[in-house]
Amino acid sequence: MSMRKIGGSAEAVSRLGRLTLYLREYSESR
Repeated sequence: MSMRKIGGSAEAVSRLGRLTLYLREYSESR
C-alpha cells in the first residue's frame, strides 16, 4: 500500500465526516 493512497483515503474520510456533521446539524435545526 502506498502512502499516497492512504493520504487520499484519509482526506476523503475527513471530507465525508464533515459533510455528515453538517447534515446532522441541518436536520436538527429544523
